[in-house]
Amino acid sequence: MKKKTELSYNHRVILEEIAKRNFECPIPLENLCQIIKKSDRTVKGLIYDLKTMGICILARRVATQKNKKGYFIPKNETERQIGLASFKKQIKTELEIIEIMQSADLNAHKEFLEV
Repeated sequence: MKKKTELSYNHRVILEEIAKRNFECPIPLENLCQIIKKSDRTVKGLIYDLKTMGICILARRVATQKNKKGYFIPKNETERQIGLASFKKQIKTELEIIEIMQSADLNAHKEFLEV
């Protein structure tokens, strides 16, 4: 476990808002942005900071008819694994893109731009 760190005001507000929610009703990024009056990039950075402090904040990345997408703190291992599944899928996709880019022809774009 990481050493307890003093939270900034914005970190504390974000953490409090996420902690009020749950897996069934996560808080959308847009709501967090409105609450602290910051951009989505800033809020994502604050959430990243909290994660690096060892706080398990996950996201429901796909909305369903029953559930919105947004951030939550899992209450049990099942919720953790469901939250991690989309994150793992994203990482897998990014690794595939890295492999494609490493072997891509640096002039391939020219073929697509020819009329």
